[in-house]
Amino acid sequence: MRTLITISWILIFLSIVVHCQEWNGDPAVCQPDPNPSNIPPGIYPTFPTKAQFALEILQVGTVEGLGVHTVQHMMFEYFYDYDANSLVLVKNMNNIIDAEHYHYSILKKAAYYARSFCNVTTIETNVPMDGTSAIFVNGQPHIRPLHEFLLFSSNNLAEPTIQPKYIGEDIVRGIPVHKWETCILDRVNQRTTRREWSFARSDYLMPTGQITTSTPVQALINSSKSINGTHVAEIDEIFNVISYKPGITERSDLFSPPRGIFCSGYGDDTLFSLEEQGIIWSNRFSVRIDAITSRQALWHTFHLRMETTRESKMMRIDYKPLGDDFETIILDYTHGIKYIIDRRVGSCTITQGLDFQSLDIVKNPIEFFIKYEQYIISNDPKNKIYQFNGLRPCRGGAIECVIVTTSFENFPELPETEETWDATNAEWAWSQRNPMSPPPPCQTPPCTKRFDYPVHLLLKLFKRTGGEGPGFRTEDVEYYFYEYNGDVHGNEFDTSLCYRSNDLKYAHLVYNLKVSRKENEIEDAQLDRRDLMRNVHYQTATQMNIRPSRISHLEIDHDEQDQTIYVMFTLLDKTPLINDPNELNIDQARKQLESAINDNKLTFGIQLLDNDKYNITVNAIKNSLVESKTYISSHSRLKATEKIKYSKHSIAGAILGGILVGIVIGGVLLIIVKFMRKEPLPSVPQVTRSITSPFASVSFSRNPAAQPTTKTETDA
Repeated sequence: MRTLITISWILIFLSIVVHCQEWNGDPAVCQPDPNPSNIPPGIYPTFPTKAQFALEILQVGTVEGLGVHTVQHMMFEYFYDYDANSLVLVKNMNNIIDAEHYHYSILKKAAYYARSFCNVTTIETNVPMDGTSAIFVNGQPHIRPLHEFLLFSSNNLAEPTIQPKYIGEDIVRGIPVHKWETCILDRVNQRTTRREWSFARSDYLMPTGQITTSTPVQALINSSKSINGTHVAEIDEIFNVISYKPGITERSDLFSPPRGIFCSGYGDDTLFSLEEQGIIWSNRFSVRIDAITSRQALWHTFHLRMETTRESKMMRIDYKPLGDDFETIILDYTHGIKYIIDRRVGSCTITQGLDFQSLDIVKNPIEFFIKYEQYIISNDPKNKIYQFNGLRPCRGGAIECVIVTTSFENFPELPETEETWDATNAEWAWSQRNPMSPPPPCQTPPCTKRFDYPVHLLLKLFKRTGGEGPGFRTEDVEYYFYEYNGDVHGNEFDTSLCYRSNDLKYAHLVYNLKVSRKENEIEDAQLDRRDLMRNVHYQTATQMNIRPSRISHLEIDHDEQDQTIYVMFTLLDKTPLINDPNELNIDQARKQLESAINDNKLTFGIQLLDNDKYNITVNAIKNSLVESKTYISSHSRLKATEKIKYSKHSIAGAILGGILVGIVIGGVLLIIVKFMRKEPLPSVPQVTRSITSPFASVSFSRNPAAQPTTKTETDA
């Protein structure tokens, strides 16, 4: 019985194969013409290697027997580049924009649905009815030439030949055109397709101007589908070619994938590390960051500083929490200590551990940045987890950025449900301060030019909902970076305020240094004062065998008369909450420094900026380490007051000069009064008589009756 069934299936299959071999298309649609008419000279279309154009597509489908009619109106935009072996297709269907990126060299197509999700599939090869399918050129997969891409003509030996037939001239959309007809038979799928292409006449000036290649205007397509020779469906389409250009207009936003999308389907072979692209954070930097989320219209601003050395890692954040005062958070990653400083009242809270409570990133983007800094900044630059997403204009097109993305699964947390987001895509945009500068020197070529300016970070979060609608939830969080620079110093991570507010020990110390020569080298323009500060800071901490962060408020001054350098600083006690027996306390550290100064161990050299000059050597003066109060009370220079003395001649000259200036000003005022009142100036005797003593009416007599009485004419 089983043998009979097998024989029956073989007979059915052979009958279908024979029937398919006998199928010669749908004569109601078209029949291939083995001897097309002669083509007039000079009108056969020519095609460029690059083209940008849009297709307005009207599609009408009919299914026989079921009475089903479908009508679709779509808009496709193509960016075709034969030399780059790539194609970008942007689709607009029902106001939903999808994008497809074809990478023919690896036979991968990335489809971005609604510009939010990515699906990677394989590009098929040698499909005669699909112009986007790949062909092989010299054994390598390649995009088709444009005439094959449009299914206008084909001489590919691996596919049926497509030979256009000239059918005359016509007017299409008001444009005089030459018309061509092709008939394509897909014997495998029993599909017959007739295409009628219209190309603008070469003597007609198109809106794009005079070009050397042909301009397609329209394509009318009739296609029928048969099953076992029976006609079952028909599709009619109209392709209106709009804005055809034999080249590609530079629009980087269209050639780059949508923002915040990571395509995992490309495989791990396409991933790279940040170090390979020359994207590396500086060991010390300062940057101002603005954050915004898709759930809030309020911008969140904070200032971030970081310093990473071999011995320590420090981070400082200045910001204003919602509904609270300005705060400064200093994180000591080396010892796991967190300092939270209230800038309004000057209080400080010291806690052990760097972790923060679970929080919602959409509501607290700043706290999220602080908590997960290791994912954002300190991620190992050698990890190959990033994907190159091309170039894109940033900041309104003023900056061109390189775009790299990665993805984190089950991250971050959702506090309201005690769950996590299913995935978070992180997109970085980096740029260069000086794109024309040469790459920096490196030890292992090839050298990669460094991207030295972060522009923005976009976090796109995904969560499956399982309910109605699209079945997922997305949120966006964006960070914009401004004023990124490496001008960061150790005193910006100062925690001395926390020592004072928490009654921890500290001491103000002073000691003196001297230079190797008597010349005024300290005021020399070739001396880098910051380098001097760094050397003093480092050498002081080294001699005390403590961390540099325990030296606070370091100040340097000098006396021009004897070239003495005054070093004043605050020495902090042991790291709070850490009972490390190997760490010296404040008294032990001070004794270490005093011994180093007295034994002439605190000495170092400074290289001047002018390489033609010599170096200078700086040494600590013996027995100069004291507390700052003792130093100021005993040191004459810091108590000195400046006295200014004037000679007798300068005093007399100042008096005479003042009198002369008064006379001149008085004369000017009299002249001004004359012109304002329009009266003549009084004579000199009148002026002198009018000047009377203000004490004329004041009597110094004890007897008022003894004063003479003056009568006026009225009294008489």
